[in-house]
Amino acid sequence: MRKCLMAVISSAALALSASEGFPLVENGQARAAIVTPAAPVPVVQYAVDELKNHIQLMTGCELPVVTEDKLPGGFDKFIYLGNTRAARQWNIDVDKLPINSTVRKVTDDAVYLFGLDGDGAPPLNDSTPMGTLFAVYDFLNSQFGVKWLWPGDSGTYVPHEKTIFSGPPREIMKRQQLMHSRMRDGSGLGDYSKVMSKEEFDRAKLERQTWLRRHQFACGTSFQYGHAFEHYWKRFGKTHPEYFALRSDGKREPNSPKRPKLVQLCVSNPDLHKQIIEDWVNNVQSYKGPFINGAENDKTAADEHCFCEKCLAWDPPSKRMPVHEYQEAEKKEEMPDILSDRYARFWLALQREGAKHRDNPIVLGYAYSDYSAPPIATKLNENIIVAIVPRMNYPLEPEVRGLMTDQWDGWRAVGARLYLRPNYFLTGYTLPYIFARQFGEDYKHAYANGMIGTDFDSLTGMFGTQGPNLYMVARLNDNPELSVDEVLADFYSGFGKAAPKVKEYFELWENATNGYTREFARQNPGGGWNYMGFSGNVLYSMELVAKAEAILSDAMRLSQDSPDDVARVRFLEKGLKHTRLTLEAMNAFDAFKKKRSDREAKRKFLEARDKLNGYRNEIRNDQVINVVIPQRLEQWMGWNIR
Repeated sequence: MRKCLMAVISSAALALSASEGFPLVENGQARAAIVTPAAPVPVVQYAVDELKNHIQLMTGCELPVVTEDKLPGGFDKFIYLGNTRAARQWNIDVDKLPINSTVRKVTDDAVYLFGLDGDGAPPLNDSTPMGTLFAVYDFLNSQFGVKWLWPGDSGTYVPHEKTIFSGPPREIMKRQQLMHSRMRDGSGLGDYSKVMSKEEFDRAKLERQTWLRRHQFACGTSFQYGHAFEHYWKRFGKTHPEYFALRSDGKREPNSPKRPKLVQLCVSNPDLHKQIIEDWVNNVQSYKGPFINGAENDKTAADEHCFCEKCLAWDPPSKRMPVHEYQEAEKKEEMPDILSDRYARFWLALQREGAKHRDNPIVLGYAYSDYSAPPIATKLNENIIVAIVPRMNYPLEPEVRGLMTDQWDGWRAVGARLYLRPNYFLTGYTLPYIFARQFGEDYKHAYANGMIGTDFDSLTGMFGTQGPNLYMVARLNDNPELSVDEVLADFYSGFGKAAPKVKEYFELWENATNGYTREFARQNPGGGWNYMGFSGNVLYSMELVAKAEAILSDAMRLSQDSPDDVARVRFLEKGLKHTRLTLEAMNAFDAFKKKRSDREAKRKFLEARDKLNGYRNEIRNDQVINVVIPQRLEQWMGWNIR
C-alpha cells in the first residue's frame, strides 16, 4: 500500500499535541501574527482568511495579518503562510513540490505552512495549485480538531478554547497521491430559478465548493473529460457515415434520431482514428486537455455497438459479460457481449496514431456499460488511463460484495492506470439512503491498488439526509489512511454528547437501506439512476420514520447544553422532516397511479406535493437538501401533473 507521508494522528495524540508548543492565542489574546509574502497570490490570501476565521471561531481572537517586509513589533511568534523568505530558509524547493502537496514545519517560535500555489482564486477555481491552502486545512484539522461535516456554519465544528498552541516542533510533508479529485456539482439537473434566486443559488454553490476545497478536492492534473464524440454525428454524419457503428439492422446512424449525441462509433476504423487525433492536435476535442479522449458516447441499449466484420474481429471468441445475479438477466445467453477488448484496442490504436505527432501520448477511456469488465485478451500500458465506471450501486449483498474491487483489480492487471468515476451518489434521491461503509471499504481498496484520481458524479448535496455518505468520500479524499470506522466516528463526534444517538439514527437508516436487494430491485423497478424516487417509500416505511424521530428527539435532549450541537441535531431534524413529507407524497402518488380517474386521490397527492414543496422553500438556503435537483427527478417520476 502506498503511504501518505502525513501520519494519521489519533485522538489521543491530538489531545497531547494540542497543548504543546508555543501559544498562538492565550486567554483570548493574540500571541502570534500571520505572515505572508510581500505580494501574496490569491491562494495565500484565501488561506489567510480561512486560518484567521477558524481561529477566531475557536478562541474569539482575531490574529493580526502582516506581510513579512512589515513584521509588527510586540510579537516574536509567527505563522508563515506561502512561499515566504522565512520558509525558504529550510531549503525546500516549493516549485519542485508535487501539485497540492503540503509542508508544515513547526519550530520553537514559528509555524510554516506552504506548498506550490498557482495564480487562480479558490474556492470556485479547483484547478489552480493550492498547496498553502491545503496545508492550512491539515493544520486546522490535525492540530485543533476542526472538521467540516457539511457546508455552512452549522456543519463547521470547532473546539472552543481560549488558549491554543502551535504543536510540538516537527516537519510534516504530505504528498497528494491523487492527480485529480473531483465531485461534480449536480445542480445543473434542475432549474434553480423555479426554487430560489440567482443570489441564493450562487451562495449555495459557493458553500458547497468551499466544503470541497476544505476536504482538499482539486484537479491538479485535469481528468475533466466526458463522452468524447457527442458532436461527431452533427459534424460527420453526412460526410463520413463510415465513422459510425454498423447497427444490427445494417444502418450507420444514431439509434435515436432525437438523441444523436448517443451515436456509437466504428472503433476499428483507421480513418476515424486519424480524425480523432487531428481533433486532438488542433485542440478541437469536446473536452479540452492534454489527453487523447477515447471515451465512447453513452448509449440507450446494449445492442447499439458496431457489428462490422473488423470490429467483431477485435472481440475475443468468448465475450459474454460475466453473469452476476445482481443484474436483471438470469440466463447467460441473455447477458450482453463484453466489448472491453475492442475498446482497449481502440485506445491502443489512438495511442499509436497520436505518437506520430507527439511523444508519449496519453489516452483516456471509460470502463463503462458493456465494456466495464476487464479485457480478456488485450494488454494495455501506463499511458492508457481508464476511468472505472462500476456497473453496480450500493448496497451490495455479501455474495456479490466484491463486484467493484474485482472490476478494479482486473483492469489494473492488464496494465492501465486507473481512476474512479462512479455514479454512486446519484442514486438516493433525497432520502436517507446510507451506504457509507461499503463505499468507504471499496474506495480504500482502490486507493491501495493504484488509484490516481477520482471524478464523482455527482455532489447532489443531500447533506441533511445522506451526511455519512458524503462525509466518507470527503474525509477519505483528504486522508485516505483513515479507516472506515475512524471516519464514521469522526462524523458522529461532531454532535458532542448526542453522538451515540446520531450513530443509532444513521445505523437505523443504513440497516433499512440494506434491504435494497436484487430481489427488491426486481420487484420494484426504478428509473435510470433515480430508483429511490420510484421505490423509496417501499424501502422506508412511515413506522421507520417514527422510530427515527424518537431517536433524534433523544439526541436533542442530550444536546441542550451546547448551542452548536443543538444546531447540528436540528439540521438532521430538518432532513428527517423532509424525508417524512417526501414519503407521504410518494405514497399519495402511488395511490393516485392505481386509479388516475379518482379525483380525491389526485387531490391528496397534489396537497402532499405542495406541502413538500412549501417545506423545501423554507429550507432552501440551509444545505439540508439541494432543492434544485428534485425537479428533474420528480419530472421523471411523473409528478408534474396539475
